Amino acid sequence: MKKIVGVKFDNVKQIFCYDPNGLRVYKNSHVIARHDGNLDFGTVVNIREYEKNIELPKLIRFASFSDRKKNEANKKFEREALKICKDLIKKYAINMKLISTKVTFDAAKIIFYFVADKRIDFRLLVKELSKIFKAKIEMKQLGVRDEARYICSMGICGRSLCCNRFVKEFDTVSIKMAKDQGVSLSPMKISGSCGRLLCCLKYEQDVYEELNKNIPQVNSMVKTPDGVGKVLITNVLLQTVKVVFIGENPADTVIKIYPIEQVESLPE
Repeated sequence: MKKIVGVKFDNVKQIFCYDPNGLRVYKNSHVIARHDGNLDFGTVVNIREYEKNIELPKLIRFASFSDRKKNEANKKFEREALKICKDLIKKYAINMKLISTKVTFDAAKIIFYFVADKRIDFRLLVKELSKIFKAKIEMKQLGVRDEARYICSMGICGRSLCCNRFVKEFDTVSIKMAKDQGVSLSPMKISGSCGRLLCCLKYEQDVYEELNKNIPQVNSMVKTPDGVGKVLITNVLLQTVKVVFIGENPADTVIKIYPIEQVESLPE
């Protein structure tokens, strides 16, 4: 069994896999590893064993006291770089919103994350930043979902956003998922802080798809132990249907609830 170490770097939500390279690492150990072509300061978040022999990049070393101090200095430098870049954006009247800054551990590269409605010509900005910081400058444009992740706001559930806590990659979410789950289609209730459909609609979709297989459609005719009626409402989670039996007179109309095992869909 080969050990695989999961390492998380600051400002990056994704967890990257490494070969421990003989180091006896533990969860929350601080390590130095090569990430995206540069040395970076990371934290071990998990350690797993894997049967297959796969090639992985190797951890370089444990982070020393001086490494930790340097990482703290980099954090302070990131805040300063963010302010300087914002001032330059304002100076050159560039239509972009700066979100975050990342300085690699070796300070060889500074990454600026921004949001914009369209493609931006930031060549003048990059030239100015390179002159000030004497480092490689990289500008990364984020989508609205990434912006919400970096801002760390709260969801309608009252908890911090899933994308900030544990979601590594964004799945496709469709309005069909909300319909399958019987969720209100009000934009206020199915939209997240980013303005897109809630990521959590994806979590239980497989379960709802399985449960919906045996549920008759609303307004369809079904055969019940009490006769033939029309489906009024369905409850996917409880696996029940509310059936209305319409009599000759309004007063004779009856509504009953049945488990799906007791109803049979009739051909249209």
